[in-house]
Amino acid sequence: MKKIHIECYRLAHTALILTSLCGYLEWGNNQQHTFLFAAEWDVLTAIMLDPLSMIHPLVILPLIGQILLLIGIMRKQPSRRLTVAGIFCISSLLGVMLVVGVISMNIKILLSVLPFVATSIIAVVVGKNTL
Repeated sequence: MKKIHIECYRLAHTALILTSLCGYLEWGNNQQHTFLFAAEWDVLTAIMLDPLSMIHPLVILPLIGQILLLIGIMRKQPSRRLTVAGIFCISSLLGVMLVVGVISMNIKILLSVLPFVATSIIAVVVGKNTL
């Protein structure tokens, strides 16, 4: 039974990583837009070329959060602290996006953040019951 709970926890970590990439950004008068998975790809390629140009808390913290969740997936015994730390790191960017969506009343940005929020709640509840 414990193995099933650990697999659910790993599935929750995977879902957290995937939903963190679904965020939607929109800016400017001509409504330029992108999804976080495309922006993250641009950041990762830019880091390889010029690492110092990408040092910013809203760039580094979500990447660290995703790495923490990946470590949580690979560990034999999951850690609730690792999960919560990963969620908080990723939430630094998605929280700003949520605030921007509320202030600008942009429903697309708001809806793009909600899957991560819901998955975070589920992951914490699953972790509380598992660990």
